[in-house]
Amino acid sequence: MGVNLYIELKKKELGFVNYPLCISSFDIKRCEIKSFDSTSGAIVCAESNANESHIFGLEESGNIANCYIAELELMNYIDDTNGAEVKENQFYKDKATLVDAWRSKEHALEMLRGKPADGYRQLPIYIHILKTVYPNSYISMHKSSTDEFMYLFIALRPLMRGFQFCRPVVIVDGAHLDGPYKGTFVSASTLDGADITFLYCCILPLAYGIVDTENDASWMWIFQNFKNAFGERDNMCVVSDRNESIIKSVSMVFPNVPHFACIWHIWKNVCTKYRRSKAVLSDIFYSMAKAYRKDEVDKLMAKVERIDQRVAQYLKNAGYEKWSRVHATVNRGRMMTSNIAECINGCLVEARELPIIDFLEQTRMLFGSWTCKNREIASYTKHTLGRKFEDILVSNTIKCSRMKVHDTYFLIHIY
Repeated sequence: MGVNLYIELKKKELGFVNYPLCISSFDIKRCEIKSFDSTSGAIVCAESNANESHIFGLEESGNIANCYIAELELMNYIDDTNGAEVKENQFYKDKATLVDAWRSKEHALEMLRGKPADGYRQLPIYIHILKTVYPNSYISMHKSSTDEFMYLFIALRPLMRGFQFCRPVVIVDGAHLDGPYKGTFVSASTLDGADITFLYCCILPLAYGIVDTENDASWMWIFQNFKNAFGERDNMCVVSDRNESIIKSVSMVFPNVPHFACIWHIWKNVCTKYRRSKAVLSDIFYSMAKAYRKDEVDKLMAKVERIDQRVAQYLKNAGYEKWSRVHATVNRGRMMTSNIAECINGCLVEARELPIIDFLEQTRMLFGSWTCKNREIASYTKHTLGRKFEDILVSNTIKCSRMKVHDTYFLIHIY
């Protein structure tokens, strides 16, 4: 395992010029002596285990001299900070500048996770393992002419099989990666019909991948691979924000599949351009977007025109079929926003800082846990419909049983 390391930066204390740094040299295997070079900041270490975490606790104090707890024996402290060797059961305690602490932390993370460039070299091995574990999955990687990584597309077989039992509404979105090589994480997902009473159990991830940036070439490649993996279904549609590259790629790869806009992003654009009317028109817009009758949309649009004609003109120019449920050319159901894709991005915020292999593995485990939860819920379901919709029908049945039937005087003519 190596030498244990614990680093705590007291960032909340603005008066601190130096930052506390505490390093333990307890070797778990107790086999060899490790070294620490304080001049260069090089540390040979691994992460501290939970049993020793109480030893490294830092007191909340404004005085940096009192930041270290006194339980540690003084004989184990290393006073000579220029010493090149640290033995077992000793502690190095010193004041480190922010740069020194940051370098130490980065070096420790590099030892734990490996160098970021190594992950890209291991991608072919990782893809081979995925294809072995998930047979008949569709996984594709694209490199540049100089043999550099550019795009990755992953559609695992269990997720591919689930799509045929869902409404063909695909939500796509992208999120920036925070690693040293940046890049963009893209995902395609939909809703399953099992149960929407749980926050994430309603999401069925379909495919995910990594591209260099969101442009025409990358989205074209993603949608082409999505078509190769899932094909094109009847009454299929794509929902996303108003990214021009997504709209263009959908029209070229799926010429018969309409693209719909997320109504939240539509309204966000309205708020940015016409701030004066956003508080008054918010409820009107969402009622208009979710309406089931065209005459209701017309009445609400008339209200919008009386309040602010600029907003009404913007919504008309955007196209009714893009944001209005009743004007949609296919049935997009209750998926009026791209919230499920945003939920995926939100669950992977911390993982997006990891190297590429670790990030892909975290994504796979997250999607696998959701799918496992969906399967568990479905295994206890004895009805054709999902739990929420079954409860609605039961509630309506109970209400109907309490209704009274009266004689009617209306004549029904049958021709």
